[in-house]
Amino acid sequence: MATLESGKWAGGVPVPFAGEVIARNEQLLEDPHLINIDPYNDAWIARVKPDEPQHALDNVKTGVEALAALEAWIKRYGVQCMRCSE
Repeated sequence: MATLESGKWAGGVPVPFAGEVIARNEQLLEDPHLINIDPYNDAWIARVKPDEPQHALDNVKTGVEALAALEAWIKRYGVQCMRCSE
């Protein structure tokens, strides 16, 4: 849906389903820094209408399953937190 760049990282912002973008956040286009301040409220990126709403979240992981998937991704790509390193 988008590319996000921050410091030394750039990567895609995925959508877990096929669909159509029906709105984009113009405020975020004018002030990209909002994504760092309020990503779950005012800094939303886009509104997407799923092609199959009943299956849109079938591939979304939560809880322990999400943590395990994130840890596997971190190991696979060798991601390191610059603030966490000694």
